[in-house]
Amino acid sequence: MLIMKKLIMKKFSSQLVLFALMLPLAACADTPTPASDPKTGNTFVVYANGVFNWPGDYSYAANINYKDTKGKPETGTYDLSVSLSSPWGAWQPFGPNWNFDLRPYNYLQFDLKPTAANQQWDCFALMVGDKNIVDTSGKQVVIDINKYGPAPQAGVWATYKIPLAAIMTHQGVQLKAMYKFDIHDQTGQPANVFYVNNVKFTAN
Repeated sequence: MLIMKKLIMKKFSSQLVLFALMLPLAACADTPTPASDPKTGNTFVVYANGVFNWPGDYSYAANINYKDTKGKPETGTYDLSVSLSSPWGAWQPFGPNWNFDLRPYNYLQFDLKPTAANQQWDCFALMVGDKNIVDTSGKQVVIDINKYGPAPQAGVWATYKIPLAAIMTHQGVQLKAMYKFDIHDQTGQPANVFYVNNVKFTAN
């Protein structure tokens, strides 16, 4: 009887050790790992060529197609189309666990292609609970995307590179995690289409 108890305890102890070893692995499974790129350093691709690596989006006043081909992407087969259903629509992706770790990165970069003349966009991020990121005066932090790349031309792809400090500094302190962000149409048109591709966080 004593021998049987020892065997049972030994087997149970082995299972506990195995379970303890597996816990850190499970915790790491939900943490996106940055890739290394010769040009941009640590890089995490949110969307490119039809592949969306974040859990989903809370886009509004717009229909989103992650497998669009009408935009004729410069690289790959697919792009993301944002087709407005009313003015001021946006693509609004949200990060893993609503808390994407920004520490390995310094920039948010993406390619945009407008179809309208004089296209205007803005970009902003939100904290969990849809709380605004605000500056030291309490004003919401919203940036003009066109200041971070070339002037938009209808039918032409262009790259925009935004320092995270420009959209993630809350009351003077740069936040180290992101819930979600917007690429927000500012034309005010009731129907407009623009295309998005190669959305990524980069170190350089």
